[in-house]
Amino acid sequence: MNRVYLDFNATTPVEPAVLDAMLPYFSAEFANAASIHTPGQRARAAVETAREQVAALIARALRRSSSPAAAPNPTTTPSLASFLRP
Repeated sequence: MNRVYLDFNATTPVEPAVLDAMLPYFSAEFANAASIHTPGQRARAAVETAREQVAALIARALRRSSSPAAAPNPTTTPSLASFLRP
């Protein structure tokens, strides 16, 4: 029998591409991004790259859903997750 999980307010599954991108920072590349040492600066650069990627994703979502007809109806505005896949 397949498992049905309904408590997505508590946690959600991680998209495989996100997990692949994050694995190095969970094991080998971890460091305090606020530190001035080299590993910390690499971590900070990774955080900044991730922020830029999220900002680009949001901008793309807003461009796609900015038609005047869709604006007053929130059900026509796609979720950000729908823009993760090309």
